Amino acid sequence: KFQSAVASVPFEIGLRCPTRVHSQAAPQRGEDGILRVTIAQKPFGMNVENGAGSTRGFVTKVLPGFPAELAGVEVGFEIDEVNGVKVDAHSWYKEFARAEMPFSVGFRTGASDMKEVLSAGSDL
Repeated sequence: KFQSAVASVPFEIGLRCPTRVHSQAAPQRGEDGILRVTIAQKPFGMNVENGAGSTRGFVTKVLPGFPAELAGVEVGFEIDEVNGVKVDAHSWYKEFARAEMPFSVGFRTGASDMKEVLSAGSDL
C-alpha cells in the first residue's frame, strides 16, 4: 500500500503583480494633429501591421492593461514618426526597435478608413 508522506502543514501563498506602467508621460497632441506618446517600457502593448491601403504601419490591436491602452492608443491609429523621425510602413519597426527608452511615437489618429477595414471581420 502507498502512504502519502505529505504532512498537513498550513501555509499561505501570496502573489504580487508589478505595475506594468512606469512613469508613462501623458500623450500630447501637436499643432500638426499628431498624437505623441512617450514609450517608457516595452512591451508597449499594441500590434502593428502594414498594408490594407496604408502607407504607414497601423495599429490592429491594443492589449488591455498595457501602456498603449493607458496612453489612449486605439485600433486604426497610424504610426507617423518614431523619436521625431518620419516613418512609413517599411521603416517604422526599425526605428521602434532601435530607439532607447524613453522615446516618442507619433500617431495619426484620423484613420477612420483603417477602422472600417479592420472591423470588417479580421480576427486578431
